Amino acid sequence: MVIAEMGSGGAETVVTDLAGHLASTGGSVCVASNGGWRADGLVVAGIRTVQIPLRAPGPRSLLRSGWAVGRELRRHPVDVVHAHNVRAGVAAYLGTRFVRRRPPIVTSVHGLAAEDYDTAARLLGKTADLVVAVSDDVADRLRAGGLPEARLQVIENAVTVSALP
Repeated sequence: MVIAEMGSGGAETVVTDLAGHLASTGGSVCVASNGGWRADGLVVAGIRTVQIPLRAPGPRSLLRSGWAVGRELRRHPVDVVHAHNVRAGVAAYLGTRFVRRRPPIVTSVHGLAAEDYDTAARLLGKTADLVVAVSDDVADRLRAGGLPEARLQVIENAVTVSALP
């Protein structure tokens, strides 16, 4: 999985839950991010993490992140790359450009500023094999921005049963 950082937030919670579930069911998982307290928790849980400078703004950090993702994919080939939000999806795309067996990229969109959906739809249409919108509203905005219906799936965020009181 690729995400900008692993601090507080909904996308970070989803990544933590997914990584934990995959690891507990025998899957191999690695989370590439700029780090954070949730990444530290993943390491303690025995889940591999990779440091990438994706939180920093600008094209240089995006290119460096893509290079680091690509290096990880060459060392440890995967079946799928799951990116969280558009910038992480672009980094994942850049990272998969120069590997022998390019894995499919699934990019989950957790939400954007209203004015960013058109640009996001254009970028996602070029970089993601499948886009997961976390709500019908996010999906509608991406469709309106031009993302093809065939590449879009809605999977709503949910709370894990263990997290309920």
